Amino acid sequence: KGDITIFGTVESGELTAGGNITVKQGIIGHQKDDKSLSCKLICAGDVHISHSQYCYIEACNIFIERQTSHCIMKAKRLLQVGQTDLPKGKIFGGEILDATTLIAGEIGNESGAKMVINLAASGAEITADTDNCFKDLAKTDQQLDTLQIALEKADQVKDTEKKSLLITKIGATQLHYCQQAEQLEKRLSNLDHDLHDLLSDTNLAVNTVLHSGVEIHIFDKALKTTRNYPPCNVKLINNKIEVEFKTH
Repeated sequence: KGDITIFGTVESGELTAGGNITVKQGIIGHQKDDKSLSCKLICAGDVHISHSQYCYIEACNIFIERQTSHCIMKAKRLLQVGQTDLPKGKIFGGEILDATTLIAGEIGNESGAKMVINLAASGAEITADTDNCFKDLAKTDQQLDTLQIALEKADQVKDTEKKSLLITKIGATQLHYCQQAEQLEKRLSNLDHDLHDLLSDTNLAVNTVLHSGVEIHIFDKALKTTRNYPPCNVKLINNKIEVEFKTH
């Protein structure tokens, strides 16, 4: 439930923590016959390690001091390879399932080992929620239309007492659906803001070189590098993945 700190290495081990996981040296696994990885680190907090190879890592933030190769990683927020300030660590092979910000020195390598990076992948959950909200809103609107017809019919009723009861009953149901529609519209607005914030925060920062053959996905857009890039930031600008060069 708490933190795990290891002063040496982890070899083909599985660590799960409710807090942070710190490994002073490397974590090393291998690919099993079923293509899964023999070493796994999963925590709700942050992972701090020196280097990793053939491991699955999942955390809120992942900090790797030197380099990582052929790992499958999933960070809620930041994935950083290299020391703070200007990280110059290397990352090649494997796949990044999700992260909002990825900072490293070198991404990919000369041999062009398959490397896939997914940023803002959690945006898919936001769009799924949005779709469900729209469906619920359509149902609510349908109910309100039906109630409107019922109200018009109730208005034709000759018996005053019966008419008054019907109108009160329909009115109460209408109020319920109106409040429901308001809540759904508010949720839709919040989801829209969440997606906008996520996408504007998403950034891939490369401090040394971004090699060719790296597949980069930001939310629902993709870019495969066909040449080497000097220090740059890769972001989603006007719904398109753009590579901006660092000028200093």
